[in-house]
Amino acid sequence: MYYKGTKKECENYNKLVTASFNFQGVTNSWSKVQEINGCFYIDKHDNYDSEMEFVNELPKIDIDV
Repeated sequence: MYYKGTKKECENYNKLVTASFNFQGVTNSWSKVQEINGCFYIDKHDNYDSEMEFVNELPKIDIDV
């Protein structure tokens, strides 16, 4: 499950969720913002909602041959 939004919206959501955890070691953030086909996505956390568009799965990557 993911949220789809602007790059900034996804980055802000990542900061919000990350701030609630005390990550230590190699993990230092909730998720990575992914750009697919010009759109931005971030993993949805069960405890944090957003007004961004909710999507069940990431789209397939368009590959120009």
